[in-house]
Amino acid sequence: MRQVASVVVMAVILAAPTEVSAQGGPGFFFKRPVVSLGIRVGYSAPRTGGDLFAFTLDEFIPSGADTLSSLKFGSPYVGGELAIHPWERWDVAVGFGWTRSRSMSEYRRWVDPGADPADPADDLPIEQETTFQVVTGTLGAKYYLQERGRRVGSLAWVPQKLTPFVGAGIGVASYEFVQAGDFIDTNTFEVLGDYLKSSGEGFLAYASAGADLVLWRNAIVTAEARYSLSNAGVDGEYVGFGDVDLAGLQLMVGMGFQF
Repeated sequence: MRQVASVVVMAVILAAPTEVSAQGGPGFFFKRPVVSLGIRVGYSAPRTGGDLFAFTLDEFIPSGADTLSSLKFGSPYVGGELAIHPWERWDVAVGFGWTRSRSMSEYRRWVDPGADPADPADDLPIEQETTFQVVTGTLGAKYYLQERGRRVGSLAWVPQKLTPFVGAGIGVASYEFVQAGDFIDTNTFEVLGDYLKSSGEGFLAYASAGADLVLWRNAIVTAEARYSLSNAGVDGEYVGFGDVDLAGLQLMVGMGFQF
């Protein structure tokens, strides 16, 4: 009787998938998925704390902007995640992320006097290219606030269409801050070309919240907001500055597949 009932349940699922989908997510599995793989894109808004950012925001503005403007270090975010589902509501996830802002900048208070220092018309902006890049690697856990699916009979597992989650984890953040272009020597007031760089790594911790939307069986769309805390030391031409604040908010959306 159990075998007959299982066959009947499977026949109903195959013959009427829309009814199953109406009660849960679209499609079904023969067993609960145990792993998922996805990519993420979005926007990263760094907190820009610490001496290095304070100095940069005070000295430089975007090229062509007025003196009240300030450089912005927000940038696109690209990342990925591999998650293992050992339990119905828990995931163990390994992820990576990459952000990079790039902007043309110039001194806020200084100009190049040109060939004739007495002629204000010769005053030219002293320009540089400012880039800020961060790469992260994380290990974390996600907890789903409701069951991600349900078993129908003994042969099918139907995913829930929408499942919210919260998460937290730790990892490593590596940054690179570069300014390349013209700079003024405040002792001689001479304008010289230079390449200034600082890089480093630091411990990272994060918390997140989001939701998975099942489009069709294996395919999932994920939306997530994540806030990270991290800092790292400076080197190169910026020795003597305090640690760089790498904290910030990431807003992400992505596509993934579960198996």
